[in-house]
Amino acid sequence: MAKPSEKLAESLQALHELQANGTVTIRSANLSRTHRERLLRNGFLQEVIKGWYFPTRPDETAGEGIDKLSYIPLHIFDNLPCYSAAAYFHDTKARIRSIR
Repeated sequence: MAKPSEKLAESLQALHELQANGTVTIRSANLSRTHRERLLRNGFLQEVIKGWYFPTRPDETAGEGIDKLSYIPLHIFDNLPCYSAAAYFHDTKARIRSIR
């Protein structure tokens, strides 16, 4: 049976291969669940938003890599609902009128 350090080395190798291909932000689908959880547990990955991770150093404090947010691909936000305040209030007024 492989030692924990050997298992971590395998996960780090998988992370290294992604980084060697130029990957900056890592989507959960790009790493196996085993590697992802092992790297998270040992401080080599940090989840930024659900399903997206950044490589980190275990000695980095939380939030230290906040400047990495600019590397999140913008297309992941395409399907998220986004409302302006004006649209929200217009919709609320319409619902109130329909109740009356």
